[in-house]
Amino acid sequence: MRLELANYYTHEARFGGQTIWRDGVLEINEDEVLASIRANPLVESADIEIARPGESTRIVNVRDIIEPRVKVGGTAVAYPGIHGRPVGTVGDGRTNRMGGLTVLTCAVEHDRADYGLISSVQEGTAYGDFIDMSGPGAISPFASTVNICVKVQPASYLDSDPANSVVQQAMLSVSDQLAAATLGQEPTEVEVLDMEPKPGLPNILYIHSIVSPEATTNDPESTLGTAVYGITRLTQPWFLHPTEMLDGAACGNFMRWLTWPLTNSIVLDMCRRHGKDFNFIGCIMVRTMWEEQRQKELMANRAALMATTLGADGAIVTPTLRGQRFLDTISVVEACERAGVKTVLITEEEDDEDGTAPPLLVSSSDVVAVVSTGDGGAPGPFPAVSHVIGIGEVAQHWFQEQTPPHGRYGTSHLNDVTGFSTLSCVDY
Repeated sequence: MRLELANYYTHEARFGGQTIWRDGVLEINEDEVLASIRANPLVESADIEIARPGESTRIVNVRDIIEPRVKVGGTAVAYPGIHGRPVGTVGDGRTNRMGGLTVLTCAVEHDRADYGLISSVQEGTAYGDFIDMSGPGAISPFASTVNICVKVQPASYLDSDPANSVVQQAMLSVSDQLAAATLGQEPTEVEVLDMEPKPGLPNILYIHSIVSPEATTNDPESTLGTAVYGITRLTQPWFLHPTEMLDGAACGNFMRWLTWPLTNSIVLDMCRRHGKDFNFIGCIMVRTMWEEQRQKELMANRAALMATTLGADGAIVTPTLRGQRFLDTISVVEACERAGVKTVLITEEEDDEDGTAPPLLVSSSDVVAVVSTGDGGAPGPFPAVSHVIGIGEVAQHWFQEQTPPHGRYGTSHLNDVTGFSTLSCVDY
């Protein structure tokens, strides 16, 4: 497959009388963009705020983050399948992307007892995520992007799953409209990703664990997890062409795991190295949160068989979150190594109050190559800010100095298994 990524780099966004992109500046007609969302009887309110790099701004109640993308020509759509969108195969042709810009949804938590919370913010618990746009808290990649913050309040009577659907649909609606502003405009640059294999190079896969909420929600159609072409249920591993990933074939958040890294980190870098250092032969998406050990082993074995059938010499493997999800990922590494596929695990490390915890939740003699992205914690404290973007009446404590209580579970934790943050280590 051959994908042309036309980058419409965006360094500024502002409100105006029309929605248009020109010379790196996006103008947004807020009422026009939100009209269909506000007309939805399941939405109580919807508004947009803009967060820019360098501002004294903190974003809370973050639900998901995506980069606006649109397919040019044909019937396929970016971020396919989710919420009834067309399921035509993506990854080929031309895609316009708005580099430097995100659509970020803010929504309050709906049911703290459920996985896949609409918001990652739970006051009074360890999960108190935020994004700082300046200062020592500006450690995520989103501190360097212009963020279109869509603040959505679903109807209060909705359960967590339909409420989550409302927020996701709003996010995709705004993303589609903003990306459409690039059509007919000249891009900043065009990157051609021709994925034809080159002889004499090793064949490398990317294997990533994605969460299915089926076991916790008892609903195979639940939206509270990462979808592949709109499907979140527990299934055997999915094979995706690398460029399908870049078109958003895997989309949707689970707690702290967001959509943006799936299209902007490891897969994109591996595509750029294809035909030079190795042949990037595909991506295997392995579902996690199985209920029985034999199910975990079965899915790991299926992933390994898929890898050997594809002729993989090696694989880069990344987990999603920790706990049972991490155990599922380790099972995949073990199965691949036993099948003769060399693996490199990229992951965050465990952490506890004094930093003495083992680096990984579980050890295995088959896990022989690991790239650590750190423990996800920044020392803090994070200074007070002038402005906070969130849903409803934002609690006053968010304006104040924030001190992370814990590297693993604290406010600074990034769930960064791809190494996208600006945190680094100092050698002594």
